[in-house]
Amino acid sequence: MAGGNGVRLHPYTSVLPKPLIPINDVPIIEIIVKQLRYYGFRRVSIALGYLAELIKIFLGDGAKYGLQIDYSVETRPLGTLSPLTLFENLESTVLVMNADLLTTLDYRRLMDFHREQQAAVTIGMYRQAIPTDLGVIEMNGEYRLKQYREKPEIMLNVSMGIYAFESRILLDLPKDKPVHFPDFINQLIQSGEKVVGYPFAGYWLDIGRHCDYERAVHDFDQIRGELHFD
Repeated sequence: MAGGNGVRLHPYTSVLPKPLIPINDVPIIEIIVKQLRYYGFRRVSIALGYLAELIKIFLGDGAKYGLQIDYSVETRPLGTLSPLTLFENLESTVLVMNADLLTTLDYRRLMDFHREQQAAVTIGMYRQAIPTDLGVIEMNGEYRLKQYREKPEIMLNVSMGIYAFESRILLDLPKDKPVHFPDFINQLIQSGEKVVGYPFAGYWLDIGRHCDYERAVHDFDQIRGELHFD
């Protein structure tokens, strides 16, 4: 999924789509493509939008990576999930991911877990500390304070932006209007489909903001050997 405008990374994304922004000397999306090849994937389908031609020119048909790469280009915004409806002949089980992630995740293990669970959707899940800028008050059910914590960190399970899907599920997506991932997942859960989380404790970073990009550049040399793309 590589169609976003990357507004939070301006001014970099005024001239480059976010997936082509380099981490040191390698564009983010090239790292991902090479990782997928390492883990045994042979076909990569990329949903494009903003500055689509630049990504197509850079990656080409995938031959230089030992892959088949095909593309779809949305002519109007389709949300975070509906761009998948533009692809044809998907495998019965597909890996879906954002194109702005730096992670040491073993994608094949995620797919194996998904099949073992016999799930409709598996969401890559990361335990993240979320800082707060406020004093947090815990009450005892009346007016008396139980505890006061100044700017605590809250631990949450967050989506990594990496998913395994049974492609039959995608048939329910409308092709003519935007659909966002959280809304669709909640619909699946309410309809009784099995949606599971895959816990991951390695390195993961969503490069959405300037501070995230700076961290990725800082961390890159330390984790390069674990990325499996060289």
